[in-house]
Amino acid sequence: MTYPTHAAFAAQLGTAFEVSGAAEAVALQLDTVHPPAGDASAPGPTSFSLVFLGDAVLRLGQGTHLFSHARLGEFALFIVPLGPSRSDGRMQYEAVFN
Repeated sequence: MTYPTHAAFAAQLGTAFEVSGAAEAVALQLDTVHPPAGDASAPGPTSFSLVFLGDAVLRLGQGTHLFSHARLGEFALFIVPLGPSRSDGRMQYEAVFN
């Protein structure tokens, strides 16, 4: 399975992703695209991370979930809940690519 690149995610900042949950689909918004770590010109994949924001009540557990996006298509991501956002209380989730 190939995943979208850092640049592809960065171009979708602020957009909605539908995530398949245990009982129902949950909408998450791509809030932050952290830049690649290390030497981006080095051969091989680059490491970066994403932070998504979701509903404070409809929470997803840590694990692999199926994501769907209008431009990026469908892919599975392992996400970790980070806790509520200090600014608005929405739940934060992080996905790390390395």
